[in-house]
Amino acid sequence: NRRMRRGKATVEEPLPEGSCKVHFLDGSHKFFEVTPEMVVGELLSHVKDRLGVSSSNAFALYQVQRGTHYLLHEEALLSDIRSAVDSRAKAMGLRDKRPKLLFKKFLFTKL
Repeated sequence: NRRMRRGKATVEEPLPEGSCKVHFLDGSHKFFEVTPEMVVGELLSHVKDRLGVSSSNAFALYQVQRGTHYLLHEEALLSDIRSAVDSRAKAMGLRDKRPKLLFKKFLFTKL
């Protein structure tokens, strides 16, 4: 139940060294190996390969912050995304706040 979870503090499980957790819309998640120089596009490719949709361009990775989904550019370094979230978390007084990466369909808009 979603309402019951709102009031409870969640404890994030520790990430295996050199890995990144990618969340899915059904509430599940999977761990993927990452390197410091890896870009979002490489991680997206690994996710699509594991899910069997590697030939599709209809999916993207998003960063979730306070309920808003922000599209991540494929050229962005994962290490830069992590450090930006860490600095924001420190400024807000939060402990160990990792970026939440979400895999979902890419939304197309009219130009």
